[in-house]
Amino acid sequence: MLFENDYLYALALCKIDGIGNINAKRLIDYFGSAEKVFAVSDSQRLKVENIGEVTTKNIRQYATQALKAAEQELKKLSEIPQSYIWYYRDSHYPKRLREIPDCPILFFSQGKVDWEKKAIAIVGTRSATEYGKQLTERLIQDLKPYNPLIISGLAYGIDITAHKICLKYEISTIGVMATGLNKIYPQIHKKTALQIVEQGGALITENYLDTPPDAMRFPARNRIIAGLADAVVVVEARSTGGALITAEIANSYNREVLAFPGNVGSKASEGCNNLIKQHKAHLITHAQDLIEFLSWDLEKIPKKQEKKNLLNEATLETLTSTERRIIALLQDYHSQNKDLSVDEISIHLELSHSSLNAALLNLEILGIVKALPGRYFRLV
Repeated sequence: MLFENDYLYALALCKIDGIGNINAKRLIDYFGSAEKVFAVSDSQRLKVENIGEVTTKNIRQYATQALKAAEQELKKLSEIPQSYIWYYRDSHYPKRLREIPDCPILFFSQGKVDWEKKAIAIVGTRSATEYGKQLTERLIQDLKPYNPLIISGLAYGIDITAHKICLKYEISTIGVMATGLNKIYPQIHKKTALQIVEQGGALITENYLDTPPDAMRFPARNRIIAGLADAVVVVEARSTGGALITAEIANSYNREVLAFPGNVGSKASEGCNNLIKQHKAHLITHAQDLIEFLSWDLEKIPKKQEKKNLLNEATLETLTSTERRIIALLQDYHSQNKDLSVDEISIHLELSHSSLNAALLNLEILGIVKALPGRYFRLV
């Protein structure tokens, strides 16, 4: 493994107590490098937003200790076969992950993948049913022609099922860990984890070596799963659990969330059904739904889009004044790459929710607007 000098200082900065991910990035971005954060004076560090006296004192007081710990960490990491370090200021850091506000300053991997590939996260309950396992296999098998990255969390149930199916069909997969690279959890999945690396996938984590499983680290792990993906697919989920946390995080990152529906009486599908019911996930029944939703089917989508545009032109003159106002507002924000929620549209146009919902429904039926998770809307 090769690493540059700034990796050492960035890792040292992260090892100082009291400096979180966001403040560490503020310091690095302000001074231009992690090394300069250590080189400048306390008074200079105090000029950085949200950096107080306690933080800058800790940097000065624990710099030597932190640098030694970082050196040891990098030395141990170099002893792991096919190990890499990924720094958020490097050009090869995953672009999708860099987009999220709390992306890791550094993360570590065993194995290396093409981060530019189409990427789908597949998550679900640890108590997967045969129905959920069959859905997972059918989905992954049908996505193989698009050569995607499949991301999951190595956990029991849907996660490990997704990884194993990827190995079966020779599809690259990433296991995102809540432990150190040398602490596969659960241990029973170690063989599968090693196969992932052997077949061109990767294991990744933001945690230092020897970090054991801890309940607080799993939600943090889930944000990386969501951040790396174009979309998150929830196959099966109970009313509470990690899969729902991942879906919530994905929605907060403006990532697409899709969920398979299940039987009303099935505990394993209760979370999925609720996501769909609450408009926090799009309903999906097979891979083609996802392919069309993400516009992966490039040969078919332009034809469908052309048909929608012709329909819009033919119906524009029949729209109500309210519907025209909505379109004009969405056009203004479309140029800024921003979607609007129902509440925002209601405030801008001073419309009641009842009249607004009726107008939005009609525009959606006509193919003029598209509903997004969280009751946001954009022009098609």
